[in-house]
Amino acid sequence: MTAQPPDSPLTWSLVVPVKVLARAKSRLAVLAGPHRPALALAMAADTVAAALACPVVDRVIAVTDDAEAARVLAGLGALVTGDEPGRGLNPGARFRPRFGRRSAEQHRADGAVELSMPGLASLRRDVDQPRDLSAASDLGVGPHTAAVAARLG
Repeated sequence: MTAQPPDSPLTWSLVVPVKVLARAKSRLAVLAGPHRPALALAMAADTVAAALACPVVDRVIAVTDDAEAARVLAGLGALVTGDEPGRGLNPGARFRPRFGRRSAEQHRADGAVELSMPGLASLRRDVDQPRDLSAASDLGVGPHTAAVAARLG
């Protein structure tokens, strides 16, 4: 990466991990049924498209071993790289992902720092359960997700 001139605005690079679609969003299987892989891909595509549309995002790196996801996300403009099992997304840094209740609190206890900037509230949304998809839809989802969600009824 090249150094930015002192008067240049700060830009961000985002890493978007995408599971193999056949295994992604497994907790939404009850709602999505056979549309679950399409829903997972739609959510990833909307995430990448929204990030790339942001003027302070310089690049989006999608990490996936799924060929279809790689093709779609690269077509949207993401840099795509394969996952390297066992290496994780944080080489050289200790990071233990937390899930479920109090996960944010547990991340902070491990030293993670929450970014607090205007306009981020709607981005802090896990979509793992059917009620989560409903809540996200109420906030407004991207066009790919909306199209698949419409098929779910």
